[in-house]
Amino acid sequence: MVREQKSKSFGVKLHAAHKRIDLTVPVARRSFSHGKVVLPTRRKSAPVQARTAESYDGPFPGFSGPVAVDLRLFHSAVAAQYVERLQPARSSQPVLDVLVSCILSQNTTNTNSHAAMNSLRVAFPLPGRNWLVNWDAVLASPQASLEAVIRVGGLAKTKGTRIREILQMLRENRKIISLDYLRKLDRAAVLKELKSLKGIGAKTASIVMMFALALPDFAVDTHVFRYAQQLHWVPTAEERAEQHLSNPGQKWPQITRDTTYAHLNAVMPDDLKYSMHLILTDTVNGLPVDCPARRLLSFDGENGIIFVDGQELGALRSGTLKRPNLPAQLKKRPSSTFSTSVKRPRRGSDIHDRHAEL
Repeated sequence: MVREQKSKSFGVKLHAAHKRIDLTVPVARRSFSHGKVVLPTRRKSAPVQARTAESYDGPFPGFSGPVAVDLRLFHSAVAAQYVERLQPARSSQPVLDVLVSCILSQNTTNTNSHAAMNSLRVAFPLPGRNWLVNWDAVLASPQASLEAVIRVGGLAKTKGTRIREILQMLRENRKIISLDYLRKLDRAAVLKELKSLKGIGAKTASIVMMFALALPDFAVDTHVFRYAQQLHWVPTAEERAEQHLSNPGQKWPQITRDTTYAHLNAVMPDDLKYSMHLILTDTVNGLPVDCPARRLLSFDGENGIIFVDGQELGALRSGTLKRPNLPAQLKKRPSSTFSTSVKRPRRGSDIHDRHAEL
């Protein structure tokens, strides 16, 4: 018999005789587009079955982990601490604006990248829609002028050159400076189109797909890459070497952020990708707050318990255990990770706030 017990975190935790998480009852979810709490709805349990070779199109054929049920167990446990994130409908912002916002966010703070994007809107307003950027005017302007406008975001010469090259490619290939045609394409075609643009890699393309097009995708940044290695979601160097010896005709590539991205997108259920990505990358209300760099993340799937340096994550967050020493920039965080006072983004604001590097 299953008995219901109120969780110390958010949502309801169900305990069965074998103490595994019941996947049919998700935790409370929050929509980040409007800050609403969404009451739990009953979800069918994912079938527990091994991944077949025919169903896998990633870079590590023959690697056993993780399967969908493992990922659902982990997501249920981590969402119980940080709240499941709901993917909003596609952004009303032009796709190109989101892409340029990603470029401006490279190697700087959110404040600076937002200021740089707002400077573009002010310096090159679209007639009649001055909250949008007139990209034709940007391309027609001198390079020095563009660099001066975005200088507040840092690396103005590099970013300005990259932006201009993309605008020029669109003008030459599409005759119009816009990426909104991507809204009509499927995920594979969108990824191919974005990666064909000079300087755009898998992570930037993934962010655009997630936030501008509402496509199911799982971007891999430094946080996700570190967690994936610690949780054994990707092969170890030893496993890769063993694979090369045992099966020379099917060698695995190097374990990098790009190959991790390809692997996790091949194995992770689409309905988990958006929420899992935000929880694992949110440096304000997500896992990096409690498990920053140089901390070891582990997961007991049998009991649904997440550990940070061997200490239970739930106990760390409730204050019953001593928290690890955190970097200064992560020490200050809200007393509660759950708030219904999330403000609706103002019109024309950047829609991705957690991606400081491409």
